[in-house]
Amino acid sequence: MDAAGLAVPWVRGRSADLAPPDIVVAKGGSPAANCLAAVAALGGFARFVHRGDRVVVKANPTGTRPPEAALSTHPELVATVVRACREAGASQVLVASHDDAIPAMHEAREAAQRGDRGQAVRRR
Repeated sequence: MDAAGLAVPWVRGRSADLAPPDIVVAKGGSPAANCLAAVAALGGFARFVHRGDRVVVKANPTGTRPPEAALSTHPELVATVVRACREAGASQVLVASHDDAIPAMHEAREAAQRGDRGQAVRRR
């Protein structure tokens, strides 16, 4: 069983001295449970996030459909990842989406067109 209480079949039978896999699949639970199971099989959040790290979680909120439609990153998943990063020691966790980048991309493009590449970098 993993931290979320789910059976992790891709871990069963693996020798403890083997390196964690590069990719795993978790299914059957809630988005939070699947996330925790998959990351546990990869070695846990502590493998990726260390004390004092600043972490950006790139969410994908698209459209107006409910989370169950699976067209966007499920809010429960985002909350789970943020919580787990903080528990692993992250000093700051920022949730960003593609919408956050659009104004910066426009500003950078306009500054570059004016020939001010330094301004485009400094703005963000």
